[in-house]
Amino acid sequence: MISRSSLKWFFVINFLNKRVLFSFFLVFVFDILYFLSKTNLIGVDTVAVLFYGCSDGNFVLIDMLFFLIFNLTPLYFSAVIFDSGNIKAQYVIIRFRKKSEYYFVMETSFCIFLLIYFAVHFFSVVFYNTVFTNREVWFPIKSEILYNVTQVYYGHIVTAAVSLRFLELVFVQKFFAVAHSFLGNLTIEFIAVLVGYFFSPLVKWNLYPFGLSSISRFFLVADFFNIYIVITLLIFIVGSVILDFLMSKIGIKNMLEK
Repeated sequence: MISRSSLKWFFVINFLNKRVLFSFFLVFVFDILYFLSKTNLIGVDTVAVLFYGCSDGNFVLIDMLFFLIFNLTPLYFSAVIFDSGNIKAQYVIIRFRKKSEYYFVMETSFCIFLLIYFAVHFFSVVFYNTVFTNREVWFPIKSEILYNVTQVYYGHIVTAAVSLRFLELVFVQKFFAVAHSFLGNLTIEFIAVLVGYFFSPLVKWNLYPFGLSSISRFFLVADFFNIYIVITLLIFIVGSVILDFLMSKIGIKNMLEK
């Protein structure tokens, strides 16, 4: 059972400090600049472009940069928590009744942080469409992002992309935690994740784990869209459960002693 007071304390200390708030502002600014770099981007297209990603050789520098920043920003703040200068075994034992409670508080805090992080992105969508476009046109007649897609199907694609991106970031963060509990080297671990995402446009395997939630990946499996969504959902959920199990057995102790 997670203590609400411990959760509130942990979240405020690690995910609601000045550094995080400033990063939210930078994310907002970069979103607006990214939208402005596109031609005739209006309405729900601005949501789609947030989660479009890079796949199948589609390597555009600005798109790749945005893709990396979107995915790696939350992981960076999670990595700060793993830093040996910020967590000490005796410190955690004093604050939390069990080491497992510390881990689940950390994961819950990260999920709350992701919800706020996504909210910042959606706020940038609303701000951009209010200030820079015709805010009454949310569904453009001709989409600049998703070609030949009906409005109903468009909604399904965007909803799936947003939901799966949330689960993907949670999954990668858990993987990051497990890797750190064994390796104890944040630099190597972060670079490994960075390289994994960087090569996602070049890998032809549809189930390549990095960028599974990208809309651009959906178009590669258009004929099996629903099956792909179910498989991806299972990968993230089952994978997260397995990673939680590993952490509960040996990972938490190792991570706190790094």
